[in-house]
Amino acid sequence: MDTPDCDGETVTNIFHRVLLKRLVRHANYLSCEQIAFMQNAYAVGVRRAHELISRPGVHAVSLDIKNAFNSLPRVEVVRALNEAGVPKVLIDYIRNFLEPRHSKDVKCEACGVPQGDPLSMVLFCMAIERLLRRLRERGITFLA
Repeated sequence: MDTPDCDGETVTNIFHRVLLKRLVRHANYLSCEQIAFMQNAYAVGVRRAHELISRPGVHAVSLDIKNAFNSLPRVEVVRALNEAGVPKVLIDYIRNFLEPRHSKDVKCEACGVPQGDPLSMVLFCMAIERLLRRLRERGITFLA
């Protein structure tokens, strides 16, 4: 019987799906306006957006952060995980996972979460939560 080849990236991907289930337990840290992890998120987003822009005096603005995943400071990811009460062992793993994988002789910015990794979306959402809370404090309604 043939067995499928399993490289390190595949094992990491499977492991990160397991970790994702643990991280999602801390999703209550996220604002209810962050809908990425809701069931039927797209439909919920369309409905909520329609409700918001139907209000009198409401203006809609779309914000697209260029290269958002690659420009996110990793320190913000770690800060958010701490604030959300994620266990230290999981935070330490994620911090090490996000560290650049290259020679120490090459200088690298401490930014970015890997696109395509199962953990990336939740890490991104948790890290931008502080910004979204500041918007809410200023009376800005948003949908993320």
